[in-house]
Amino acid sequence: MDSAFAIRRATLEDLPVIIAHRRGMFEAMGHHDESKLSAMEAKFEIWLKEKMTNDDYMGWVIVNEKHEVVASVGLWLREWIVNPNDLSGLQGHVMNVYTHPDYRRRGFSRTLMNALIDWCNEQGLNTVLLHPTNDSISLYQSMGFEPDNLMIKRLPV
Repeated sequence: MDSAFAIRRATLEDLPVIIAHRRGMFEAMGHHDESKLSAMEAKFEIWLKEKMTNDDYMGWVIVNEKHEVVASVGLWLREWIVNPNDLSGLQGHVMNVYTHPDYRRRGFSRTLMNALIDWCNEQGLNTVLLHPTNDSISLYQSMGFEPDNLMIKRLPV
């Protein structure tokens, strides 16, 4: 990574930028309903503050020479039922992988993911999962992520 940039752990002071990055991520995926995006931001702020305060959400950010956050990634630590392949009782759910458009194609997502995976290894987490976009699948496959047999049904609200 270029020496003009640094990686660090996210703090509660980074909440506004993490929330903005989550919105930017959804906008990049084609979500443009302002009322839904605003509602998501409000609810996510409450959720994120609680999870970060309780150490159930870990984040990493890359900052430029002005100390502005230009890329971020988050890890939600979820309690999970143990199984023969994973006795830890926790899963790491990667989320909020985002790089500001002006800083893309510099390897920041890979750098952040490597930091996240290193942390998971240090903590003894066996399972790390994510929901890739079509644009990000090749990155995650190159890092050893594999498709799984998860299915989902969305119920009307």
